[in-house]
Amino acid sequence: MLPGVTVTVTNVGTATTRSVVTDDRACTAAVAAAGEYRVRAELQGFKTVERSGLTLSAGQTAIANFQLEVGGIQKSCR
Repeated sequence: MLPGVTVTVTNVGTATTRSVVTDDRACTAAVAAAGEYRVRAELQGFKTVERSGLTLSAGQTAIANFQLEVGGIQKSCR
């Protein structure tokens, strides 16, 4: 588990979002409503990863594992 990753879970139908930041253990983002969800994981210096089409029923638990790739290096010149 990579600490400091912002994980955002969005209910596609209602546009309701929930964000959590990971630590060195598993991360849990509880959602209240059944429906279709999109999950996004981002951390500075890494490419953002997004998964969509995750459909949850009431009381269901889903596990989404992400592998973050190192992002490109950007330089600012003056």
